[in-house]
Amino acid sequence: MHQENTMTVFVCIGTIAELIKTTPVILALRNDGVKVVGVATGQNDLSTSDLFFTAFPEGIENQITSGPVHPTPISLVLWFVRCFAKAPFVFKRVFKATTTNQYFLIVHGDTLSTLLGAFAGWLVGGKIVHLEAGLRSFRLLRPFPEEICRRVVTCFTTVAFCPGEWAMSNLIHSKSAKKINTEENTLLDAMRLALDVQCLSEIIPTEKFCLFVLHRQENLLDKSFVRYAVKLIEEMSKKMSCVVVLHEPFREVLKSLNLLERIVQATHVKPIPRQPYISFTHLLAKAEYVITDGGSNQEECYYLGKPCLLLRQETERQEGLGKNVVLSKKEKSIIQDFLIDPTSWKKVPVKSTVFPSKIVAKTLKNYLKNTRS
Repeated sequence: MHQENTMTVFVCIGTIAELIKTTPVILALRNDGVKVVGVATGQNDLSTSDLFFTAFPEGIENQITSGPVHPTPISLVLWFVRCFAKAPFVFKRVFKATTTNQYFLIVHGDTLSTLLGAFAGWLVGGKIVHLEAGLRSFRLLRPFPEEICRRVVTCFTTVAFCPGEWAMSNLIHSKSAKKINTEENTLLDAMRLALDVQCLSEIIPTEKFCLFVLHRQENLLDKSFVRYAVKLIEEMSKKMSCVVVLHEPFREVLKSLNLLERIVQATHVKPIPRQPYISFTHLLAKAEYVITDGGSNQEECYYLGKPCLLLRQETERQEGLGKNVVLSKKEKSIIQDFLIDPTSWKKVPVKSTVFPSKIVAKTLKNYLKNTRS
């Protein structure tokens, strides 16, 4: 029993999106008797997430640095440089503070924190475990920097957990990483966790509504597209109430273009701030359809069978494409075709019996047992 209780896995988390998708993995590991040691890069303030204390009841002691309160491209670069300089020393200290001699370090996805954690952890002897591995847009600079991050992280990966056969096939030329098919994304387990919680949030309208989300930098830097997005919101609200999630960067761009008041004062438009994950998941589940530029939203809509228009030129994810998800390529003709009858894209929710987080936990526990024998 003592041996099982001292098995340790490390996890590096930088953004709230990473925290959401790693929380069910952390819970599954602990349920299997594996100790989880967290390291926060500081890219986001993780303590603001409603899942933070679910994943880390005692908080995260190991913080590399703190990120910008209001992130901009320049402030993120400066944060990355600071964090990159400190990260190897932090990981070395954290690794050496445990009794284990095999340092399995989990990173997730494709953020700057993913890249930083993978490289810095590998540099000081960590074995990199990449969750959501194998996703590709096959465009090096779109989305930027995510596609670059994914490809570089693969170079340092020891164990790659891929959410399906397509992702597995994208790593066919990667000889160093052990590839494991989790069949589904760990986001599915996070959604199960969220939807099991009763939500009485006042942000959810009682009438039928659609949901609009715009937050990616490549869209927010495109001022003409932001102006078009406002017209799109107004058009959507003529047929149905429209809930608009105002992420802080989106709010700031709208304000700079003198469009914020236009959104706030529009009839049948309900602007709301970014929501806690549990509330947002319930909001998403009750929307008639969703227009978004978020990759995770694409996956969530796929699992819910929710009609989804993706405001991106390409996507690194296959979930729902041609079924309930329409990739707009930011072409107005495709967008307008979708709006003719969005609910025609509605599908039956996915009824999967797979628990990808348990697959990850079981695999890592077996690795730990084998390295101790």
